[in-house]
Amino acid sequence: MGVAVQRFRLVSLLLLIPSMALPVYLNGPRYLYLYATQWSIELATIALLIGYLHDRYPTWDLEKAASASLGAAIYLSIGTMVGFWYAFARVYFPLISTYWIVALTWSHIIPQALLLINLRLSNIQLRLWHGFLGATFAILYLLIDWYRVVVTSSPTTYEFLSWEGSDSMIKSLFFVLGSILVYIIIMRLNLRFPAR
Repeated sequence: MGVAVQRFRLVSLLLLIPSMALPVYLNGPRYLYLYATQWSIELATIALLIGYLHDRYPTWDLEKAASASLGAAIYLSIGTMVGFWYAFARVYFPLISTYWIVALTWSHIIPQALLLINLRLSNIQLRLWHGFLGATFAILYLLIDWYRVVVTSSPTTYEFLSWEGSDSMIKSLFFVLGSILVYIIIMRLNLRFPAR
């Protein structure tokens, strides 16, 4: 892989690591698991790091891990981005400060853009099972959120996921299946218009 791609990955990591670490530093370790967007940034960081290591040290045989982690990260990041702009931004942006608008916009555009640019610059081909791996992370997140709210009586993370009645289950199902649909579109576009 070219030097330019590796430099892009390093720059991406330099952007993602503070995006991942700053909320944890400011709000405590619970931020590592509290928000789906945080999960997507963590997974994006891991995917780009594995991609970097795969090209830097080819004898480590990280090709499958690099492909799978990138696909899973794209699934979760794009899913949270679409969910955010559909369900959150249009309702809450008029109610929150400019600082939060900038921070939330950054975390719902930059990681996704970095992942998609990385996909276009690399020779990785997305597979359907990579998307299902991403769906596994999404379902795990939802189960943890359900457990926090229902079993431990912690405050809800998102007001549209109160876990009272079937409404939250239906929204969660739409998130998981909708993200798979968006992932399949990205996968097909990547196959139809290869980077080379």
